[in-house]
Amino acid sequence: VPKLLPLSFSTVINCVGDEDIAQAVAQSICAELGRLIRCSGISKMLQEEESSAATGKCIESCVTAMHKILHYRFQSNWDASLPCLASLAVVIVQGMVPSSGADEKTMAKMQSRVKPLVGGLVQLHTDADDKASKQVVEGAIGAVV
Repeated sequence: VPKLLPLSFSTVINCVGDEDIAQAVAQSICAELGRLIRCSGISKMLQEEESSAATGKCIESCVTAMHKILHYRFQSNWDASLPCLASLAVVIVQGMVPSSGADEKTMAKMQSRVKPLVGGLVQLHTDADDKASKQVVEGAIGAVV
């Protein structure tokens, strides 16, 4: 799993960024990516991360792959893809910070993973020049909050 999950993320995200992809296809792909993100597997990986260095690299690679969605070549599919980015941020926070709290090291690691995603959304909102893009970004930020 630690090697296949980032590869799956990258492949799916690259498909969504293809200019020739139909909107309905992009939405279907992103729906499946969202299901993959929200499945219990990623949460379990985050909770058991201390026992495997490969798991940490896997999560980092998934975050890096997901960050690509913020590029303007994905703009035509942001309505489908940005909710996936938001879901990943939420799953990371929920998986790394149990209801009982977390130590400073875990909090710092969680922040280093989530900050590029959420910060990218905020920057994207600032940079977006059309109302539709801003609304999609606001929806993704709302999902994280």
